[in-house]
Amino acid sequence: MLAALSVIVTVLLVVVAVTGGGLRPLQLVLYLVVGAIAYATGKGIENQRPWAKWAGIGLGILELLNFPLGTVIGIAILVYLNRAIKAKLFVPGPPTAA
Repeated sequence: MLAALSVIVTVLLVVVAVTGGGLRPLQLVLYLVVGAIAYATGKGIENQRPWAKWAGIGLGILELLNFPLGTVIGIAILVYLNRAIKAKLFVPGPPTAA
């Protein structure tokens, strides 16, 4: 969910910037990097990796600063992660057989 939301917002921001003529190369690279980090974090959360919890919290906090749409996404990320943490989804368990 996190990765999908981030990719959608990145695509929307790029479309708005291109149609408005205000897209700078550095912005595009930044959007792509944040999108890639969000994708990796989303995959880590899906697989319940402990590092993904902290990456998701950091990403959620960064998204809070991206007003107005990023703020909503940042809140959603933090609420989602809070629920997952309370449900103890990131507690390491016994190794699973491959």
